[in-house]
Amino acid sequence: MRAREPRREFLLLHYEAGHWDFPKGHLEGNELPEDAARREIREETGLQVAQFLPGFKRHMRYFLWAYAREPHDKPRRSLKIVTFFLAQVPAREVRLSFEHSGYAWLPYRDAVKLATYPSAKELLRRAEAFLRQHHGVDSR
Repeated sequence: MRAREPRREFLLLHYEAGHWDFPKGHLEGNELPEDAARREIREETGLQVAQFLPGFKRHMRYFLWAYAREPHDKPRRSLKIVTFFLAQVPAREVRLSFEHSGYAWLPYRDAVKLATYPSAKELLRRAEAFLRQHHGVDSR
């Protein structure tokens, strides 16, 4: 999230597979979720997190299909749990990683329209409600 008076904008990334979603990744070693989020945002966008907004932390669970490595192996489902935070960044300029083909800074309503997955749309709704309740600025 980027604050731009008097509104806030949300960052969505366009993934090579064609969908629009948030920066995300995985934990490395004994990394804490906040540290992983900070690292992934930096690696995927070049942005430095100024702060995570206290009180907003959401978990999303979904299954991914693991492709078979050998012809006789069956594909397997693996559970992925992603922890999301609201991060404030001071910069606008994004340097995309190889994983992405584009990005957009958008006000809330436009971000909800562009986000591909229902879970991302719901996360945006929760983030907007949190921001209105705790920070008093409407992102629409």
